Amino acid sequence: MVKNAIFVIATLLLLCPYAHGGWVSGGGEIAMDSHNPWFLLPMKTVRYCIQIDEQNFGLTLSEAKRVTAQAIDYWKNEFVYAQMPTDHQQIPIARQDFIYGPCDVNTDLRFQLGYLLTDQEQFFKSQSLRPQDFVGIAIRTKYDKALLKAKGFIYISPESGPLRMRLRNILRYPWSLRDFPSDQRGHGLLHKILVHELGHIFGLEHWMGPRHRKKYNIMDAGLPLRLVKSSPLERLEDAHLIETIPGFFSYLGSELGELKNPSEELLSLFGIDEFDLPIESIEVRKFQNQYQVIGRSKDHGKLVMGIMEEDKTSEKKGFLPVIKIKLNPEQLIFPGATKDTLLGPGLQFLNISGVFINTFSNRRSHVYFNSNPLLKQLHIGGILHGSLISQ
Repeated sequence: MVKNAIFVIATLLLLCPYAHGGWVSGGGEIAMDSHNPWFLLPMKTVRYCIQIDEQNFGLTLSEAKRVTAQAIDYWKNEFVYAQMPTDHQQIPIARQDFIYGPCDVNTDLRFQLGYLLTDQEQFFKSQSLRPQDFVGIAIRTKYDKALLKAKGFIYISPESGPLRMRLRNILRYPWSLRDFPSDQRGHGLLHKILVHELGHIFGLEHWMGPRHRKKYNIMDAGLPLRLVKSSPLERLEDAHLIETIPGFFSYLGSELGELKNPSEELLSLFGIDEFDLPIESIEVRKFQNQYQVIGRSKDHGKLVMGIMEEDKTSEKKGFLPVIKIKLNPEQLIFPGATKDTLLGPGLQFLNISGVFINTFSNRRSHVYFNSNPLLKQLHIGGILHGSLISQ
């Protein structure tokens, strides 16, 4: 039982990291800067390479290059949607050019796909760990405390051979998906594992917020193990994990949250009471420059109830950083910094008010939304028959 628990923790990129001779895995509290992004401006170029055991990993080098480039592009695109703190020094992330090349002394980031160098093997042995007990792991091997620049590698276990994963109840061929129909392959699982591990390299910790079966966050702590499960029932329920990958900042920034069991007054505020539908929850999503209000019914699915046009009194209530930069006294990148922690990209707490327009009746109501993007908590209120209501 204890052994299995260790396996699970290992698979999740280590909630508590290991350190050895300057090497730090995953992210945690052994080194104060171990959660820092590996690459910050003014660094303009990140050189990466791939070493792969093609015979055992499950993919060719050409396929691995394509999937790796897609995983890098995912984060470059996502950080475009990240909110930046307005009253702190700006910390842009993932703005570098990632250039593929041979593995040499100039390489910043290595992708080790079923392949380990001698010093990497020694790291695992020094910590009494086996690489076979991991789905994937990111390990920082060097860190320049002055330039806040790191080097390291991402290791992914292969499908076969001596380094094959020894985890229980997992897919036999998780990367090639050769036991899946050809139209369900596409190397989607490896893509998501690489995105998860790269998220740590860009400074993101595990997502510990609320989870929904079909609305997973790519940084969920349990995602790597969940991806490679082999139970037929679980694979059926989690088929969407192979096919889709939600955004991180774009997803969190677009969905304000969900309010369950809305009151009759609230349904009346949005004009839904006129349709006599059993609405179980109300969702609010950002849609272009407006906000969609969506009712969810067990019998009828989702129903777009209408849109809210934001008025000039709306305000962005607060800022929630999801990346924090720990500074060492010798750092040179932020010369004007007066604190040992800088706030990086994050999300905004929203306090939005405006006019809701019912899709069906064109009826108008004054409403407001108060949203906590981290916990997906949503409060809704407005003016109904001259009185303020809220839930």
